[in-house]
Amino acid sequence: MQQFYPYEELRCEFKGENELSLETPWTQIQVEYAEEDKSFLESLLSSLNGDGTKREDEVTEFLNAFKHNFISYSRPRALELTPDHCTRLTDKVKSMESSQPNDWINAYLPAVSHQIRFTENKWKWDIQAILENSRRADSNVYDPETAYRLIMRLVLLEMSSAKKGTKLLVDHLRKLSEKNEEVFFQAARLFVRQYHHITSTSSDCLMPAIYNMPYAQGLVMELANEELGHGKFTGSTYKALGGKHPYDTPVDPYTVGLMDLLRQSAHTNALAFATLFTIFEVSGEQDDDPLATLLAKSSRPTSGEGLQRHFQLNKDGAHFQSGFPLIEILQGVNRETVIEAARFSELLMNFFDLSAFEIIKATKI
Repeated sequence: MQQFYPYEELRCEFKGENELSLETPWTQIQVEYAEEDKSFLESLLSSLNGDGTKREDEVTEFLNAFKHNFISYSRPRALELTPDHCTRLTDKVKSMESSQPNDWINAYLPAVSHQIRFTENKWKWDIQAILENSRRADSNVYDPETAYRLIMRLVLLEMSSAKKGTKLLVDHLRKLSEKNEEVFFQAARLFVRQYHHITSTSSDCLMPAIYNMPYAQGLVMELANEELGHGKFTGSTYKALGGKHPYDTPVDPYTVGLMDLLRQSAHTNALAFATLFTIFEVSGEQDDDPLATLLAKSSRPTSGEGLQRHFQLNKDGAHFQSGFPLIEILQGVNRETVIEAARFSELLMNFFDLSAFEIIKATKI
């Protein structure tokens, strides 16, 4: 059996009658249990919480029941290197391994590279830790699922931070809604226009993977079909907020960069593709769409219905788990595949922040 062990942030405790709670800063899972299992679970929870005797087999069996939730790492399996599952740009990644973010932007995103420059041109994620913990012992083969779980933990930690640009944007929108509704609607239109670009181009950005990843053709086709037409939800919201047409408002270069990275991964790297798609969808672990909630309390209470409808479709479809079926197909990959996936993911997270800061800057009062 594949071995799992908990993220450091996972906390498990009994809550209510015959209810077990599994919590991280980004998710909460409630589980009912039979009373006769309580003694066993008490002992197991000590291991899960890191304050008891290690019981690796039982911990693995327990966490396996929640393997499509981001609460655990997996240990590298004895997989064979499969070239078809590796990045198609191995030589390019080798030449750029020590390069900084702006170099990667120049190399991979020529359409917007002249508009994007990181003033703090340094990587923050520990790429060596990702590589060391996803490598099969005594080999140069890496487990893509192990790498995926390592990268997604870093993503979710960032998303949970109070300093995250997207969280600061929600706070900014909330304050505007209380102080100046006209500027609030202006900021909401700016945000919805960026979101409209994402939803209206996502299917096209996914499509190259159908041909470049034939071993996952059915999965990718399903993802692309599910995303098709989602632009109508954000388009209707834009108009309900007083805009004539979404194309009247420009898309910032960071949002363009987001989708260009997704399209690039669809051409070249299945691990990166699955990870980036998951990042776009991971908001499905929230309870509602934050902007739709604010709009429901405004003088245009129905204007956010398209947003909420789109959010609910993703949530009901558990889209935040959509990367796992592809990840579970993949066999052993090379070092460069993991590096490219991690770098793309960190760039994506930075672009989300920078896009949010653009909206905040444009609508300060």
